[in-house]
Amino acid sequence: MPTARLTALRHALTLEADGMAYYRQARDQATSAIGQQMFEFLRRSEEDHIRAIKQLYHALEETGDWPSQQPGLTDTAASHENIFSRALQEIAAGILPANDDLQALHLAAEFERRGEDFYQQRASDCEDIFEKSFYHNLALEEAGHLRNIEEAIELLENPDGFFMQREAGARSL
Repeated sequence: MPTARLTALRHALTLEADGMAYYRQARDQATSAIGQQMFEFLRRSEEDHIRAIKQLYHALEETGDWPSQQPGLTDTAASHENIFSRALQEIAAGILPANDDLQALHLAAEFERRGEDFYQQRASDCEDIFEKSFYHNLALEEAGHLRNIEEAIELLENPDGFFMQREAGARSL
């Protein structure tokens, strides 16, 4: 039985479950819509990761081999864009988030960094191309979440700069 692989997947499940629990709590305690929406977006993403990891875990446990058919990860980019659109509307209307939301986002960034580091390390340690691909994709997901969180932090800390940067980028297209 490939115990190192199962151990890695159990660790991944723990990372994702801890993140999902934190994001659920942060969502419920957030005072701003952007905080609530960002944490719900992250919670759903972690839930999707848990589903995929569990599928792989059970397949590996049953066969002893990493499956060539990888479970899909849900693309959440569209909901991410809606979060920022709504947040800009709130800020324009003078609705500003509490510092607690910012602190929770900073902690969320640490969760995502740890996950990305673990998945990158796992991908580099693997020899099986399908296993390597799975961990690489999870690392990319976590990196994307980190970028989303960093953008949310930037938006909340400096809405004018965030908006100007986005507007300048749109004009250059």
